[in-house]
Amino acid sequence: MVDISTDTEEMLTVQEAAQMLGVHPNTVRNRIKSGQYRAEWAPSPHGPRQLIPRSSLVCDPSQDPGPIQTSLQPAVSLDALRETQEQALQRVVSPFLERLEAVVRENGRLQEANRTLEAELERLKAQSTAPPRSSWWSRIFSL
Repeated sequence: MVDISTDTEEMLTVQEAAQMLGVHPNTVRNRIKSGQYRAEWAPSPHGPRQLIPRSSLVCDPSQDPGPIQTSLQPAVSLDALRETQEQALQRVVSPFLERLEAVVRENGRLQEANRTLEAELERLKAQSTAPPRSSWWSRIFSL
């Protein structure tokens, strides 16, 4: 084990560093393996773990375009998050609303056509209530 820490420098676990950088812990481990971050092994109750000096954490723009967070708290405010969620919801829901409006218009058109057809049916029923004519064979043989 190589001790690279100083007494005044804050040491972070892989999980803490990943949360601070906004990346997956495996990304931090890969960056340690590639030499991008310095780390040392330290004993813990569950076995050795890697500790990273806070000063060695640098976000590589080619691998992660996101900004480096300075604390473990979320970088986005709740209002901004709600606004983003609302915009995402609008993008998802708007095609369904447009289709619903089209269906409502079509339903209105079909209801109007149905009323017209029912009126025509009533008119035809009224015409057909005239007394039925006798069949051709009864007219011929009744002479």
